[in-house]
Amino acid sequence: MICFGLTIIASSGLDAQTLSGTANPAITINAAVAGSEPTPKTNTGSKITYSGKTFISKITVSTVCASQKFDLSVLATGVTSGHGSPVSVTLLNGMLAADFITSIPISASQITATLQYTAAPQFSDGAGIDTHTVTYTQVLQ
Repeated sequence: MICFGLTIIASSGLDAQTLSGTANPAITINAAVAGSEPTPKTNTGSKITYSGKTFISKITVSTVCASQKFDLSVLATGVTSGHGSPVSVTLLNGMLAADFITSIPISASQITATLQYTAAPQFSDGAGIDTHTVTYTQVLQ
């Protein structure tokens, strides 16, 4: 069995009131097709809400996961045109903050995006548990 635990921290460089999120999704992978790698699993149980600032901004993402063994990525879904441009980010322990949602216009107001986490381990990773602390930060673009 392969488990992922996630803690989400939402912060904002200038205004902590404009970035918030739901926390602590869990992903457990315990299935595979005979002769192939474990079946990737997706969790969409978390959301992040953001608003425009007095400047065009972006949201970055980073993670800390001591002794990370498994592949994990995140994508913001449900972001409508004109409210930012999301990209998929592979989460790696100790990574520098990576652009996650860019080009957030000043006019954006209470936009909610679903966080789609995808865990895709390999048999060669073995069994175990990864616990990520994922940080989202809204900053000047």
